[in-house]
Amino acid sequence: MSVQPEPAIVAVQDLIQPKLTRLIEYVNDQHELTASVYFTELAIQLAQAKTEPDLLGWCIELSKAAFVGIHYDHISWALADEILADAERVSLTFTASSNHPQ
Repeated sequence: MSVQPEPAIVAVQDLIQPKLTRLIEYVNDQHELTASVYFTELAIQLAQAKTEPDLLGWCIELSKAAFVGIHYDHISWALADEILADAERVSLTFTASSNHPQ
């Protein structure tokens, strides 16, 4: 039996997955192999997320984007930065909600 993702996880996936796809397509067009591999792996990890800890782990992996040897041009950096900003909001939201149980 397959575990279904939590509704909040699905909402985040729906928000971020198209942006990741756009970034992957762009870096592929630019022949930036390191970025393609890195962001493709992140897209797979995001698609497989089912729980809040899965998503927070994904956010941690994404936070390494500036340190994995990717050559960003202004377009790829803007696309990645948008995803990083979304991930920061997501992680702050999940962290805040777990610190203040209803």
